[in-house]
Amino acid sequence: MANDVEIKILKNEIPQISARMQASLAAHVHETAELIATNAKERAPVDTGNLRASIVARSGGSFTSTIGTGPQAPYSEFVHEGTRNMSPRPFLRQAAEAMRVAWNAGLVRILSGR
Repeated sequence: MANDVEIKILKNEIPQISARMQASLAAHVHETAELIATNAKERAPVDTGNLRASIVARSGGSFTSTIGTGPQAPYSEFVHEGTRNMSPRPFLRQAAEAMRVAWNAGLVRILSGR
C-alpha cells in the first residue's frame, strides 16, 4: 500500500533510569561514608584505642550518612578541634578530604550511566 503509515512506539524509560540512578547515588553515599570512617580510624590518634573504636558511619536515610564518634568518646571534639593546651588533630576532616576525588569520580560514573 502506497499510503502505509509507520507507527513507532517509544517506551518511556525515564522512571526506570531515575530509580536506578537514585539507588546508585544512595549506595554511593553510604559506601563513601564507610570509607571515610575507615580512613578516620586509621588517622585517629591512639592512646587507649577508645577514640578509634568509637568512629562510625550511620545511615540517615536514602541520601544521608553521618560519620562521627560515639558516646564512649565524649572528648573526641577536643582531640579533633584542639584546645588551648592541645593542637588540633582533625582526623575526621582529613579523612573526608582524602575521599573527595573518589567521591567525585563516583558521581561522574553514576551520572554518566556507567
